[in-house]
Amino acid sequence: MSRDVQQTAPVPPQLDRADVRVKHEAGIGGAIRRFFDRVRSGDLGSLPVIVGLVIIWTVFASINPIFLSSSNLVNLLFDCSTVGVIALGIVCVLMVGEIDLSVGSISGFASAMVGTLWVNQGWPVALA
Repeated sequence: MSRDVQQTAPVPPQLDRADVRVKHEAGIGGAIRRFFDRVRSGDLGSLPVIVGLVIIWTVFASINPIFLSSSNLVNLLFDCSTVGVIALGIVCVLMVGEIDLSVGSISGFASAMVGTLWVNQGWPVALA
C-alpha cells in the first residue's frame, strides 16, 4: 500500500527583524540604528546640544549675513582658544578624580597680570 504524499519545496524560515542575531551592527548603518534606538529609549546624549548649536547658528546667520564669513569664523576660533586651552588643562585634573575650583580665578588673575604688564609696563607679550 502506498500513500500519496505530496512533496512540497521547503519554505525558508522568515527572518525576525527584532531578533538580535540578524541585526547588523557594523558600519554606518549600525551606528545610525544604535543612535535612533538610544533616542527612542530616552537617552538623548549630545543631541540637545547639537540641536541648540544648529538653532543658534541659523538665527545668527539669518540676522547677520557676515556671521558665516571666513574672517568672522577665524575670530570666533581665536576667542574660543583660551577657554579651550584651559579646558584641556582641567581635563587632566578631572580624569584623576580631583576637583580644582581655582582654575577660573587663576586664569582671570593671569590674564589681568599679562594685560597690566603688557600695556602699563611696556613688556613684550611673550615675557608678560
